[in-house]
Amino acid sequence: MDIRPARHILKKGRIPLPGAGFLPALVLLTGLSLTACQRTAMPKPIAPPRLSYPEMGYTRFNVPDCPFQFDYPAFLTVTIKPTNKQTVHWIDFRWEQVGLTIYTTYLTNSRQHKTEDDWAVMASLLKEKQPKGNSVTVYEQPVTAQGWTPYIFEVDGPSPTPLEFIVTDGLNFSFSGRLLFDSIPDKEAMTDILDGLRDDMLHLMSSFTLTHTP
Repeated sequence: MDIRPARHILKKGRIPLPGAGFLPALVLLTGLSLTACQRTAMPKPIAPPRLSYPEMGYTRFNVPDCPFQFDYPAFLTVTIKPTNKQTVHWIDFRWEQVGLTIYTTYLTNSRQHKTEDDWAVMASLLKEKQPKGNSVTVYEQPVTAQGWTPYIFEVDGPSPTPLEFIVTDGLNFSFSGRLLFDSIPDKEAMTDILDGLRDDMLHLMSSFTLTHTP
């Protein structure tokens, strides 16, 4: 019986060693395996849920100190801000659920008679109220029953102010509004919200009436 120390057996025994290209190939296969595992385990981004627009009808804005009335969505909270002028009125509408405030302004003009530059006055109003953005589309809506012209401004691309509006006779008065979100909304998730707001702002302008002539 061979009872030589184990070190002699290890020295004399022939243990096959891997070929010269085996180790690099093993490293490569291991790296590919780890990469594949990482790709498989990487979670996909989850799109935000699409929000639906509430159908709650309208409330009539009718305040004795304001020389106008209109319909607004019933789910909005109204805040009337004090001003030092009888010709200026500020009304804010808040939708807390989506982090939205609609800032509106009513202005009257001291001029009493229309002149040939009415359209120049209207163009000036529209330029002043037009939201700032890379691309803005202006939609002129049909003239209201009172004979006033409503406009909708839509900002293309991400913006905290995606929509503005103005209704005016081009000379004596204007009522305008700006939608301002607390943060830039995801337009895909907010599609129904923005569409609903656009329709309701159009209804607001079409229902806008003066309680006395400015």
